[in-house]
Amino acid sequence: MKKSKSKVPTTADYPVLVAWLNKHNARCHWQASHGEMAHAVTAIEGWLVNGHIVIVEVYSEGRGWNIYTTSDDNRIDVSLLDAELRIGLP
Repeated sequence: MKKSKSKVPTTADYPVLVAWLNKHNARCHWQASHGEMAHAVTAIEGWLVNGHIVIVEVYSEGRGWNIYTTSDDNRIDVSLLDAELRIGLP
């Protein structure tokens, strides 16, 4: 993957991510940056995908991205267990 020269973190720098978001008719609801956007290292975006909230963290200059999803269950005990399993806690 070619690294973007852009110092502004944007999903547009990641065609595979954009294609996935488009494939699932995702809608961006909000975006926040770490610092002023023109000098930001990361942007955090909230997307709605198939009725689920998805958080996308995008790094500037082609350094990658992460996707975070919620548990499939809104009960507190199940959500906490799901988090423990995802991050490898005993």
